[in-house]
Amino acid sequence: MSVAQTVLPRWRGFNLLEMFTTKSDGNFREDDFRWIADWGFSFVRLPMCYLLWTEPGDVCRVREPMLEKIDRAVRLGQDHGIHVCLNFHRAPGYSVNPERKEPFDLWKDQAALDAFCFHWKLFARRYRGIPPWQLSFNLVNEPPGPSAAMTRDDHERVVRAAVAAIRSADAERPIIADGLAWGNLPCPELAGLGISQSCRAYTPMGVSHYKAAWVGGENWPKPA
Repeated sequence: MSVAQTVLPRWRGFNLLEMFTTKSDGNFREDDFRWIADWGFSFVRLPMCYLLWTEPGDVCRVREPMLEKIDRAVRLGQDHGIHVCLNFHRAPGYSVNPERKEPFDLWKDQAALDAFCFHWKLFARRYRGIPPWQLSFNLVNEPPGPSAAMTRDDHERVVRAAVAAIRSADAERPIIADGLAWGNLPCPELAGLGISQSCRAYTPMGVSHYKAAWVGGENWPKPA
């Protein structure tokens, strides 16, 4: 097992949304990487939907042409000196995006967890050998707040399983877990796992989400 991660680099950058939803095409643009580097930034996060590279009806059967588009984004990061962070914005059994109802539940169903681990291990094998400073994995975007639908124990079980799957293929890959309640709550139960945790700067939401249509922010008063 790798040495525990203690401090992440002070990356600065952006999400690139070419694999964000079920309707995305995966066509990342080199100009985006070039401009980001020219502006002095060093990081891109790719929030991805697993359905884009899986066959309908079989979540563990992959479509190589779509995976090759992720390969290209990783290479573009390397070419332009930008760290690339892969993220499941829609993981098997969970997404904060309501565009589609998942057929199973990542936090409760073993089949969803098995698929989640399958895909992270696939990426770990695929990108083994790429240095840790060039590529990291952010497990799942914005888990919900603890409740009967997903307890802290449920979340911990999922994270530990995914980390074990990744490390079985690549012990050196940096791994990041978002905080609970959409990135707002830390997870001390993961402290001994040797991974990093990611939070959000969403407070106060009246500022961070002003005019954000997906939470009704277009009707909020202008921040003073």
